[in-house]
Amino acid sequence: MKINRITGTVTLFLAAGAALVTTSALAQESSSHTKRPPHTTPAVPASYPLKKCVVSDEALGEHGKPVKVTTPSGKGVYLCCKDCVDDFKKDPEKYGAMVKRAQAKK
Repeated sequence: MKINRITGTVTLFLAAGAALVTTSALAQESSSHTKRPPHTTPAVPASYPLKKCVVSDEALGEHGKPVKVTTPSGKGVYLCCKDCVDDFKKDPEKYGAMVKRAQAKK
């Protein structure tokens, strides 16, 4: 009888611990997808001329830390997230030219 009570108690603590770990993991995952105030991340220098991603037109910093990529000609371009990198790679010079035009307007 005492062994059954101990086994039940141990099972209860293990289940509670598993629930706590799962809840914590889900909370961390969902927090990485929350929107942040646009362009407030220190990853984008103040001298960068654009406030939005050249691929998606989303605000830089809104989907987490912006991603810096470079065109074949050496132009640095910031994207709102890593999901935009594949589209950037399809025509990097097009997006680099967008940054150059924005710099010329400043």
